[in-house]
Amino acid sequence: MKPWKNLARIAGITDIAGFEKCLENKQTGRIIDRDIRIGKKIGVDGTPTLIINGRMVSGAMTSAELLNLINRFSR
Repeated sequence: MKPWKNLARIAGITDIAGFEKCLENKQTGRIIDRDIRIGKKIGVDGTPTLIINGRMVSGAMTSAELLNLINRFSR
């Protein structure tokens, strides 16, 4: 099994054929490359990275931590 196909199954994607079609689409690759370039340009160095009211926050967090950051940065 292809690694991406296996990861898609683990992630709960049910339309594996559609997922593979998306992977094979050259436009998908261009969009991903563009997003990577933009991320590097603004200083994103990993995932997940969120920008909340102009402030960059990196790293995994719970929903409570995210809500706290949103509330704190929205003031």
